[in-house]
Amino acid sequence: MPKVVFVILHYLTYKDTFECVQSIKANVNYNNYKIVIVDNASNNNSFESLEDDYKEVEDIFLIRNSENLGFAKGNNVGYKFAKEKLDADYIVVINNDTIIQDNDFIKSFINYYDTNEFHLLGPQIISLKDNCNQNPLKNIIDSKNKLIKSIIKYFVLYILNVTKIEKIIKEIKSKNKNSAINNKQSLNFKNEILVNVPLHGACLIFSELYIKNMDYAFYPNTFLFVEEDILYYLCKKNNFKTCYFPSITIYHKEDSSTDFFLKASDEKRKFIYKNILKSCIEFYKII
Repeated sequence: MPKVVFVILHYLTYKDTFECVQSIKANVNYNNYKIVIVDNASNNNSFESLEDDYKEVEDIFLIRNSENLGFAKGNNVGYKFAKEKLDADYIVVINNDTIIQDNDFIKSFINYYDTNEFHLLGPQIISLKDNCNQNPLKNIIDSKNKLIKSIIKYFVLYILNVTKIEKIIKEIKSKNKNSAINNKQSLNFKNEILVNVPLHGACLIFSELYIKNMDYAFYPNTFLFVEEDILYYLCKKNNFKTCYFPSITIYHKEDSSTDFFLKASDEKRKFIYKNILKSCIEFYKII
């Protein structure tokens, strides 16, 4: 029986991580899985609470990073542990603000892999904010031209934010509710299996084909944002098969750690612009 390891990156939000772990334990019907919780240097005692809950649980492993490594490197710590220490056949990197209610979650993707090998698979991801399916991704950065435009866009947005001009513009255009961030949601439910498509990072299933070829889940030189775009680019470059598999479903609360940490909207936008810009520059170095 193949070994499956769930990797959950934790930062600050104890309730979300606890609910995610409990949803796996309560619902997933499979006898050979482990859970790795990686704490990204939370400073609010939330990790200590998780230790109290799970330190004596045999199939749950707790790792604490000495500093906040961001999304890519933080998840890579769990991926490396799952690959090298637990000898995983499949690694499921899943956001802590997600819920699994599917009893056959593991069995379904293993059965699919047995007849249709893949490197990377993504389930149907239903947002609990608007009930939309977030997979497969739309509006990703998939060309050098789009990347250059994104770098310019977020550089300008960052400067406008820092100089407070953005706030003035938003007040003038208060009726304009369009977000400055690309909407990557798929508003239509996709019921068919789709191959070689970009996948949402809230839940990614890495098969043995991916694991034996790659030492990391995500390109490690970003802190936050653009991870899915870079992952899709690298999968295409390496001729890795990505697959959207709607036969399994998870539910996504969305951005809970960022919302928890950055209450002020101006500061949140500054944080987002800065990190998207940095990630886009790293992406440019790759291509």
